Order: sequence, then C-alpha cells, then structure tokens
Amino acid sequence: MKEKYLIFGNYPTSENIKDGMFQRIKAIDDELMDYHRIYVTISLFNFRKRKIIVNPLVTVYSLNFFIHYFFMLILLRNVDAVYFHSIFNYKYAIFYPIRWVKNRFIDFHGAVPEEYQFLVGNNFRYRLLCLFEQSAVKKCNILVCVSHNMRNHFLEKYHYSKGKRFLIKPIAPINSLNRKEFYPEVFKKEKGIDEDAIIIIYSGNLQKWQNFDLMVDCIKKTEGLNYLYIILTGEKEEAIKRLHTCCCNMNNVILDSVFPEELYKYYSIAHYGFLLRDDHVLNEVAAPTKLTEYLYYGIVPILKFEEIGDRAFYHYEYILYNSDAMMNLRPYKSELNQKIALDILDLSANTSVKI
Repeated sequence: MKEKYLIFGNYPTSENIKDGMFQRIKAIDDELMDYHRIYVTISLFNFRKRKIIVNPLVTVYSLNFFIHYFFMLILLRNVDAVYFHSIFNYKYAIFYPIRWVKNRFIDFHGAVPEEYQFLVGNNFRYRLLCLFEQSAVKKCNILVCVSHNMRNHFLEKYHYSKGKRFLIKPIAPINSLNRKEFYPEVFKKEKGIDEDAIIIIYSGNLQKWQNFDLMVDCIKKTEGLNYLYIILTGEKEEAIKRLHTCCCNMNNVILDSVFPEELYKYYSIAHYGFLLRDDHVLNEVAAPTKLTEYLYYGIVPILKFEEIGDRAFYHYEYILYNSDAMMNLRPYKSELNQKIALDILDLSANTSVKI
C-alpha cells in the first residue's frame, strides 16, 4: 500500500485552479497521484465535519479546530507525511504534535510575512505571521522553496534552518506552456498585427506589486516607436481607465482577457514582457510563473528590480525599464532564455516530494 500524505490546504478543482496557490497545490498533487492523500482545511467557524471522497486515493475534510481536535490527532497517528501549503495552512499546526509524523514538509510558496507587510503594512499581523513561519521552520524537517534565493533567505533569517533538508522546486506553469502545432504569422494576421511590429506583452492583473501604472508610463514614453503592446488582464475596464487617464495612444495597444490555455499564442509572437517588481525581499525570493512563461517563449523580461527569479543563478537576458535600450528595441527572441526555462522546468520536475 502506498504511503499516506496528510495535506493541509484546499484540494485543487476546476473552479479554483486559476489561482496561483492552487496551481502549486495541483502540481504537488499530480506528483503524488499514486499515493493516498488526505486534504484538510481547518477553521474556527465551521462547526460540522465535512467529508468528501474524491476518488479511492483522495479524501477531503473540512474541520473545526476545537471540535475536531482529537480527530486530527487520529489522522496524524495514521499518516506517513504531512505537507503544509504555505504558512497560512500551517498556523493551526502550532497546536498539533506534528513531530509524531516522520516526514514533515512546509512548502513556503513565498515570503509571506514580508509580502503581507508590504501590501498591508500591519506590523502586528507581520509579527504573527513570522511566529507561524518560525514554528514551521523549527517543526518541519523538509523545507520546500520555489527558488535558490528563497532558500538563502531562510538560511539567513533562521540560523537553525541549516540542519534542515531543503528542496528547490520552482512553480511550473500548468496551462500556458504549449507545444502544439501553431503558426505565429497566421495568428498575427488574424489579429491585424503588423509583421514588423516589436511586440511587448503584459499578462496579469493590476495588484500593487505589479506596478501597472509604471508600465502605462513606459507605454506613454515610447509613443511614436514601432512598438505594439499586448495587455492581457482580467481587469479590463480598470486597465482601460488607467491607460486613458495617462492619455496613452490606444492605437498601439491590444487589451484583452484570455484563458490561461490561450496565453501561448500571444507569448509566441511577443519579443519582450513587463515584469516590474519592486526592490523588496518578497520579490527577491520569488520565482514568478510569469517569468518562467516569458523565458520559455524566448521573451526578454523588462525589469524594474534586477534580482528577481534567481537571476544571479540563471543569468537570463533582460533589460531595465528606464534604460536606453528601452527606446531601441528590436524584434528578438532569446534562445538563452528558452534554454534557462527548460532548466527551471527540469529542476521542478526532478525535485521530488515523494517519500
């Protein structure tokens, strides 16, 4: 009989898979598909135990922390590994004897306390999240990181992490990498895109850390050049509003919202891609799936902060948004970036969380 994993986190479904958190959970679940998996979510407000049998190998529980505490102890006694998806799913584990279980994984997903402080600025919540993170590093013996920079971050932040086993497992995009037969020139013609246009893409929404307004400023400054900007976002109306506020010429902008499985068509024709993250530890340790997507299609990232996505480790090609190069772009696909993307995907695929 295959070993049992007790996984703290919501089970990935077709309804939630667009969220980055669940793409990571799905990737781990795919790797463990031959093992028994018990998914658990814990709440203070769910007073009734809910159990769903997804298939013979997957059971999903929704539990109350107080009412079902002893049931959780039974689960811990009967599994071979526990796997926490981020410290958000770890927080209740502070009160469980998880050391009963031999294999204890914490998949950090990101620098959560620093990210929360950057976005919200709540010092109390930051300290609380640091407490959860500190406990996770102490109690878990296998630390899963999305980048080499993230591993170094924890080695510097917690001296006792040096005795832990680290796994570097980048987040691999699920739907946007495509090797099906595709004809970029036909697609350009369908979209009315000039054959000689230098195509710059942005794929994502308008959250604070995306620096969308800075991107709009870049578009404004390059008006008159043979640049075509493709903006793919789920927040179309707000994006249009911001572009108009800056008086951008919409003649050189294609703005749309597409499903993840359609992204490859636009990536295939793009030469450059915006990734304007700030100089902050949360971006230094990150391994954005968007960056892997860009590199996979030979796209040259346009950066604000240079040390993103293990750049010092992989040495991928990029340009800075405020450099002279931004005003002198040429239609170019980077073979080096394509090779690096394959290395990243190989690392993700070959770093196993199986016990």
